[in-house]
Amino acid sequence: MATCSQGAFATVYQARHRFRGEVCAVKLLNSELAMKPSALRRFEREAMLAVELDHPDIVEVIETGQLSDGRPFFALEWIHEGNLEEELYRRGPLPLREAISLLELIGAPLCAAHAQGVVHRDLKPSNILILDRELSRIKLTDFGIAKDLTKASVAANSQQTTTGVHLGTPAYMAPEQILGQPVDQRTDIYALGVLLFRLVAGREPFRADSRLELEAMHVSASPPPLAELAGVNSDVDAVVSRCLSKDPKQRYSTVDDMLAALTRATTRATSAPEPPQKKVGIGIFIEFHLESSDDDSPSNASELLDLERCVEIARSRFEQMELALVLDSTSTLLAVDALPFDSEANRHRRVALIKATCQLAEQLRDRSNAHQRCLFSISIDVSSVVEQAYESNPSVIVDGKILQASQWSIRRPGHVSISVAALSGCEQELAPDRAVLVLDSEIS
Repeated sequence: MATCSQGAFATVYQARHRFRGEVCAVKLLNSELAMKPSALRRFEREAMLAVELDHPDIVEVIETGQLSDGRPFFALEWIHEGNLEEELYRRGPLPLREAISLLELIGAPLCAAHAQGVVHRDLKPSNILILDRELSRIKLTDFGIAKDLTKASVAANSQQTTTGVHLGTPAYMAPEQILGQPVDQRTDIYALGVLLFRLVAGREPFRADSRLELEAMHVSASPPPLAELAGVNSDVDAVVSRCLSKDPKQRYSTVDDMLAALTRATTRATSAPEPPQKKVGIGIFIEFHLESSDDDSPSNASELLDLERCVEIARSRFEQMELALVLDSTSTLLAVDALPFDSEANRHRRVALIKATCQLAEQLRDRSNAHQRCLFSISIDVSSVVEQAYESNPSVIVDGKILQASQWSIRRPGHVSISVAALSGCEQELAPDRAVLVLDSEIS
């Protein structure tokens, strides 16, 4: 068996079933916990719940048993594509509609669990397995700290309540879960609200350096408005805020109620989409190449590493300049921004961007002069852009001549080439930077 993941409670291995021949995941209680009755009960209860919750979107338990040393295990179906946490790390924030579709998929097995009196209590991206990269099929897993609210299991759960008050993942835990108060399905709805926040904003609502500080924020701090971080409308923000209410009575009663409210909020938001806006935008195109690239000699590892470092320096600087990267490759970057309509604000923005770009050029030139062989060419131009407002981002440049960098950029190693249109009205303020500017009227 190959180890896939190891936690404080159990270890998951990849194995092949001896009779069925299929690959499966084997979850095995860690040896140091095998003699603790509470750990054994928790492990056995997880396997039992997973078996009883017979739903196509809950990971199937194939077999349960014990090793020769007495440690319990259970075998689960193997999901090849990984989990949602890994996918979000790869993709970043999702568009609101895609996030809602994903929540609807997660809601189905969660509703099935709630219907049987089971509260998951550890709903988070790593416990949502994905069956395809389009996020069209999922499997809910890990009922290790789930709470069974049925009468038959009240006694069995009472012992777990005292010792397991802080069981869970702090970033997704509801206040009542942290405080050791009674939980119900609204505890999972709180976690759904955190998950929706993460899906569209790219981060959880609360972040802290320690578990205690993070738990305190969930108990008493107000979450930041999602509208400010992800550009959603106020109706969607209100749905998330209700999910994250400190008092469970203020949250939605069921997952279906929450999803229905979210759908209504999205429908109101998208019934009359804003038309695309034609504006004037500025583009900054930077191209890197190695001195050795003009002949047949291959680039060595250090040169390629330097090229990568130079691209990262430029990428970071563009981020600081609050530009949108519409082209991001191993050797070229195109950063753009829609300029303000007000002429004076327009000029100030161009001055700031040109100065920052010249500073970037000086930084790259110093690196090249010192010991590296990575060269650069930078071009700046002003031309038309088409800006579109989306649910998750109110300002996205989707078209325009400025995106066609191949038609206006100039390759002059070590220099910043700037068009007359980009420089217009800024000449006096940029005079000290003339040493690094090559004025070129043919760019535009």
